[in-house]
Amino acid sequence: MLHSTPTLGSGGDLKQYPPLKNLEHDEKNVSPRLRKVCSYTTHLLLQHQQVPKIVKVLELCCNVRNLSVWIPEGDHTELVKALSVLQIESLSVDLDVLCGPSFDHTIFDSLNYVTHLDAINLGGSFWAGRCNFLGRLPQLTCLSVKGLHPEDVIKPILTACKSLELLVVVMSVPYGEPDAGHLDILKQQITAMNESRVVVVDGGPEPLRDWWNTSLTGVGDLWAAGKAVLAGRNSCSSASTPLKM
Repeated sequence: MLHSTPTLGSGGDLKQYPPLKNLEHDEKNVSPRLRKVCSYTTHLLLQHQQVPKIVKVLELCCNVRNLSVWIPEGDHTELVKALSVLQIESLSVDLDVLCGPSFDHTIFDSLNYVTHLDAINLGGSFWAGRCNFLGRLPQLTCLSVKGLHPEDVIKPILTACKSLELLVVVMSVPYGEPDAGHLDILKQQITAMNESRVVVVDGGPEPLRDWWNTSLTGVGDLWAAGKAVLAGRNSCSSASTPLKM
C-alpha cells in the first residue's frame, strides 16, 4: 500500500513536498508525475492558500481521506463544492470560514463520509443556536473543539449529534499568554457536566501542527489522545465499582 502525505504551506516548519510546491508556480500545466503522486495521496494538509489553488489540489488528490485545510483565503462556496465530491473521512477545518459571514450551512449536507471532525474555532456567539447543524453529518462519531464554555457549544452538540461517541475539548494557551487560571476553570466546568462522551485534552501552543505530524504514523494523534483519556476514565470507574456477590 502506498501511503502519501503531501503538504502545501506558506512558511513555518511545515515540510515542503516538491510536487505540490511546484504547483504554486505552474497551475496550468500539471505534470504526469504530479498527477500520479496526487492520485495516491490519502493524507493532505493545506495551509494559508488561496481557495482556487486549494480546489485545484483537491481535484488532483481525489482519493484523499484525511484532510486538513487551515486558514483558506477566498470564496468559501467554491471550497465547499470541492469538498462535497470527496470521500473524506477525517477533516480538520475552520467551520466559520466554510459557512461564511451569513452562515451558509450547505457544508453540513455535503460531508456524508466524515467520521472524525476537528472543528477549529467552533465557539462564541457566532455558533449560538447553530450547533444543531452538526447533527446533519450522518457518519460523525468523533468531534474535536477548542477550549469552549460548556453552556455555549458543548451541550447543544451532545444533544444534536446522537451518534457521537467522543467529543474532545482541547485546552491550549498560545505563546506569550498567561493562563491565569482560565483553563483550569473551563476544565472544572466541563468535568462537572459528568458527560461520559466528553474528554479534556491538554494541547501545546500549536496542538494542530503537533497532532498532524504524529498522525502520519497513526500513533499519538488527536483522536488517540482523546480515546486514551476516555479509556483511563473507564478503567478507574471499573476499579471503583464493588463486585456483586
